[in-house]
Amino acid sequence: MKNKQKLIKFEQKIYSKSLKIEIDNQIENSMKEEQLQTLKIISQNNEGLMPQKNKLIKSELEPIGLYNLSLEKSINIQTIKSWIEIYLGLEVKILNLQLALYYEKNDFYIYDIDHNQTYKLEKDDKDIINVLSIFKVMIRVKPKNIQSFIVIVDQDIYDPYQPEANILGRAGNQKVCVVQVQTELNDFYSTIVHELLHTLGFGHCKDQDCLMYANISTSMQLCQKHLQKLSSKKEVEELKRYKALLHISKQIGFHNECQKLEKLIKKVETQKDTLLQII
Repeated sequence: MKNKQKLIKFEQKIYSKSLKIEIDNQIENSMKEEQLQTLKIISQNNEGLMPQKNKLIKSELEPIGLYNLSLEKSINIQTIKSWIEIYLGLEVKILNLQLALYYEKNDFYIYDIDHNQTYKLEKDDKDIINVLSIFKVMIRVKPKNIQSFIVIVDQDIYDPYQPEANILGRAGNQKVCVVQVQTELNDFYSTIVHELLHTLGFGHCKDQDCLMYANISTSMQLCQKHLQKLSSKKEVEELKRYKALLHISKQIGFHNECQKLEKLIKKVETQKDTLLQII
């Protein structure tokens, strides 16, 4: 009798355990299905988000477009390209646009060879070109795979909103800027990066020793505030950047600027040494 009772209890225990296992399996399977469904939803959402993410990253890495629209003067476009890349730390692409600036019957024109399109530029009675009329053409021909577009011209330009101002360059809408060739190389190369920085969202600076000063700056370098802003767009290794700028400045012939850069390099190196000693 006792053995029979034990057997019944044992069978009940087995049944109970089997039932529990079955229930656990059902719960587990149900949870797995829910997890799989959740993962599927996340995956679908990610697929929808990924193109936007990639597009954003791609946009951040798009190069700066550079084009020489000079009519008469010869310029070293490769040196300008190197200068911009070192200064901003961003890739620069010399654009292979088929454009020609020419002067005919007292008027300036831009001829788009690829599209057989001629654009008449506005000018004043002194044959100075309205920079806004150049903007209009450049916005039309600007490639889609660049973030900013800089055009070099060798003719005098003016801004109709500041007709009396002797401008060296201007940044306009759609991240396009125009810079006029200057015999003073410091002014020319400073203006190139100054106007490009405007297209990248940089405003003017109150510091006279900053390149982004509203008038002609006393320096070709950025103040610490604007240098940090540049670093936020693409990480800048300060010492490496200054050394590269010193190298190209020597090539171009920025003698005064070379002395300033040497001082900056020494200052950064001293700061690094001090930090290492503290650590």
